[in-house]
Amino acid sequence: LCVSVFTSGSLIDESIIDLFVQYPPKQIEITMYGANNDTYSAVIRRRTHDVVLSNILKLKNKNINVLVKMFVTKENFPDFREIECFVKQNQLPFKFDSTILATPYSEEKSHQIEDKKVIELERERIKTVSRFDEDVHNTLAELCKNKLYQCGAGRSSCWLKSNNHLRMCNFLSCIDYDMKNVSFADAWNMMSTYIDESKAIESKC
Repeated sequence: LCVSVFTSGSLIDESIIDLFVQYPPKQIEITMYGANNDTYSAVIRRRTHDVVLSNILKLKNKNINVLVKMFVTKENFPDFREIECFVKQNQLPFKFDSTILATPYSEEKSHQIEDKKVIELERERIKTVSRFDEDVHNTLAELCKNKLYQCGAGRSSCWLKSNNHLRMCNFLSCIDYDMKNVSFADAWNMMSTYIDESKAIESKC
């Protein structure tokens, strides 16, 4: 297994850093919610910006492969350039997204930035996609053309949640295995029943 760790970075301490030095993950992806404590407070109700920033630099100094991510909302859009500047100065890889996956009229959608800004960010994001990522995407798209799930979920990747539940994908809460009751091998094999399903030619969805 190639292990990547997804985290907010706020609970990382010296003992965890020592663990990562001993067992280096493929990558640690840390989400930044703003460029200062005030924005953090507005987005996630916690003033943990300074702790997260410090932990990112500590991990980098220990030669741990850190990638900085940003989920862009109305509340933190003004901080985007500052975070982008920070990652460039520290020569860190950077990913960002602004698409809120929610039902059309949910309250969550009210945090979505306006379409013009989404397009502006997407134009920049496309420039950061490597040729390797593009080739992998195109290969999967061809292999899974008529399949229900047309990505790497359950084929080459899966998610282990902090509650010890395994999913094909973080966004697929309906396919979820409690690892206290199921072995990894069994859960992985059960996922194949979903990825092998063909896409319906006609569907209400």
